[in-house]
Amino acid sequence: MRRLLIAIAVAFTLIVCIGSLPGQPVAQAPAADSASRLADAGGAFRDSRATLRDGRVLMTGGRRAGGMTARTLLAAADGTVSEATPMRVARSGHSSTVLADGRVLVAGGLTPEGLTTSAEIYDPARDRWTDAGSMNEPRVAHTATLLLDGRVLIAGGSSVEIFDPAQRRFSFFGVLSPSRSGHAAALLSDGRVLLVGGSGEGAALDFADLFDPASGRVTAANGLAAARTSPPHGCPRRGPVPPALALLAAGPPT
Repeated sequence: MRRLLIAIAVAFTLIVCIGSLPGQPVAQAPAADSASRLADAGGAFRDSRATLRDGRVLMTGGRRAGGMTARTLLAAADGTVSEATPMRVARSGHSSTVLADGRVLVAGGLTPEGLTTSAEIYDPARDRWTDAGSMNEPRVAHTATLLLDGRVLIAGGSSVEIFDPAQRRFSFFGVLSPSRSGHAAALLSDGRVLLVGGSGEGAALDFADLFDPASGRVTAANGLAAARTSPPHGCPRRGPVPPALALLAAGPPT
């Protein structure tokens, strides 16, 4: 029964992330929605998207035929797409996280010079980008999860770190077991973050880790019934976590 619940939990997480199970085609969104409008306006491979507080969708970066781009687009609910101020750094495979104050943290990714530690913040009210410092480790296809206290957990590669918007600083918080990218991240109701699956050393992983912001520790969670990996971006997830996924994080019954 427990293995069945684990399988259901992972399947639910992947469906939320990519709209399908591994090996199945991704469901297409209605043509009139913001995502489709962005694609029509010039969506790029491995760009990053975030839904702003006012409902608009922010799309940044990605790779086009001409190489990496710093292009920034905004799609409104009525389908209108407009150009915004480009990022300071052209990148793809980066993360985008809406902060508690409505600004957006963009971190890591691949640049024309290679993997980067750089980060920047977009202010939609001013259409302005500002430098946000540097991560401690370069990352691509990582996750960036907004914690309950307003900080952001960056997970991927060999470690996890936290960005504090108030101090504009990244701090190292622990090592992952093993290194991973393309995983899924879920914020649990108690404030912990579950990191599931992904890929490492060229293979899908069946590992899971739990990060506890109260203690600042990363601990191993129950392994998955089968190895799973997400698309290149990984999939930071917000909102309630399904009971089966919470059970997976809770550990074996005592």
